[in-house]
Amino acid sequence: MKFFERLLLVVYALVLVALSLLALIMAAGWTTPIDYLQFAFSHTNTRWAVGIVSALLLLVGLNLLFVNFHRRPGLPSVVHHTELGEIRVSITALENLVHRAARKVAGVKEIKPRIRPTGEGVMVLLEAVFLPDQNIPEISQQLQQQVKDYLQEAAGLDIIEVKVMVQNVSHEAKVRVE
Repeated sequence: MKFFERLLLVVYALVLVALSLLALIMAAGWTTPIDYLQFAFSHTNTRWAVGIVSALLLLVGLNLLFVNFHRRPGLPSVVHHTELGEIRVSITALENLVHRAARKVAGVKEIKPRIRPTGEGVMVLLEAVFLPDQNIPEISQQLQQQVKDYLQEAAGLDIIEVKVMVQNVSHEAKVRVE
């Protein structure tokens, strides 16, 4: 749901809460709102104002209903075109391939991949935790090359760039990429 639709939903919900609260208070015996409504509907100008506000609320409600039942797109994926047709590889599948490639690089404890499809190919962003006593530039370069080669081989995608952000250096030397 987009920001504007969420904002409409919040406004619509607040209006419904206020109207419900008003109806409950009126059911308890407070008649002043009924007097205001009778006054409003007895004059043409206020009747128009009430009609316009009601029409806007109706349109907002129908819009939110339509947005709620509108078909949502499938999982985000990367499209690869071949001469026989289209191949879609989900972002989750690509992230799993990145994990598999990173396991082959000694010195990497864990990674968190982010895949960004672009018009020219795929960009891979890796947040990594390395094992202690490792040469960070060397391990990063090995990780970049391994991930790029593995994704090109396994998924047949054009890898534009592999960026590595070393988030931390672990204190434990035994655990590897999970």
